[in-house]
Amino acid sequence: MNLTSKGTLQATVSDKDLAGHVWQTIMDCDSLGQKWGGTTAGAPEGVMRWRNSYWWGWNTSTVPYGSTLGTAVPVCIVYGDQDTTANTAVELGPVLHFSVPDLYRAIPGADKLMIRVEGWDHQPVWERRPNQTLQQMSWKWLDDKKVYGVESGSWFMDADGVVSEVE
Repeated sequence: MNLTSKGTLQATVSDKDLAGHVWQTIMDCDSLGQKWGGTTAGAPEGVMRWRNSYWWGWNTSTVPYGSTLGTAVPVCIVYGDQDTTANTAVELGPVLHFSVPDLYRAIPGADKLMIRVEGWDHQPVWERRPNQTLQQMSWKWLDDKKVYGVESGSWFMDADGVVSEVE
């Protein structure tokens, strides 16, 4: 399990009002996590809890096995150009580095789409840019298997929402 304090969350979210609302929502949803952590005015401040990730299952070494990804299972990857968590040179267990574009290229089928978004970091749903953008992209993919009219290839979305193909 991973834990994050209120202070750490506030330090990573640019909009402090939003950070306060996010923290309160997390605490409202986690009756155990709200009882942990440091104290403020004598009461526990709470912690945000989430599961550990397992890097062995979704990486450039394992995605080519079987032939379901990009064929029977279409894949849409959306990531931020400022995301150094999902694009790192740090050793992560059996994976020497993690790169979203490398992962995309390793998916064997052609039924795959990747969009890199300008200005996004690792947690776009918490960032200043309207988080509805990611939700709309997800719904479009799930409903139509298209996002902004495209269904495959590698694309870049700039800060104005203009999508262009990456060569």
